[in-house]
Amino acid sequence: VTPVGEQWVSFARVGYITTIDGSYENMDWYGYGPQEAYIDRHSGVRLGIYNGTVDSEFVNYVYPQDNGNKYGCRWFTLSGKKGGIGVYSQDGYIQSSAMHYTQENMGLAVDASQLERIDDIVWKIDSEIYPIGNRSCGPPPLDKYILYAKPKTIGFTLCPF
Repeated sequence: VTPVGEQWVSFARVGYITTIDGSYENMDWYGYGPQEAYIDRHSGVRLGIYNGTVDSEFVNYVYPQDNGNKYGCRWFTLSGKKGGIGVYSQDGYIQSSAMHYTQENMGLAVDASQLERIDDIVWKIDSEIYPIGNRSCGPPPLDKYILYAKPKTIGFTLCPF
């Protein structure tokens, strides 16, 4: 990704969002866990191999927002009765999350009653995302974590199994 123009200060994320069949409900990852983790919010979790389901990893915050991120992943898989698909980092680590809600729905919902669950899974594979900070009740993210608009790359391999 290379920003063009002067209007870009920072990015929300650098990566991909795709939709896959909802039957790939099982998640496994080698990264920080077992709870969600972010670049500025991972001191309370440990590096290891973890598993869960797409539904169990969804965090239903009072105000809907991006959630369930798995930070510092070397690999991340989604699987079900039909097999699975894995993403493997080529450049250090990736971040990934999966949920039954679209990015658009999460952005428009004012509370959990406005979330519209879909059968498919929205899968996010990122090299970097904007830090969480503490904006809901405090200061913005620390400057050292901000995802400033500058050329970025992401390298990964997708493998079915």
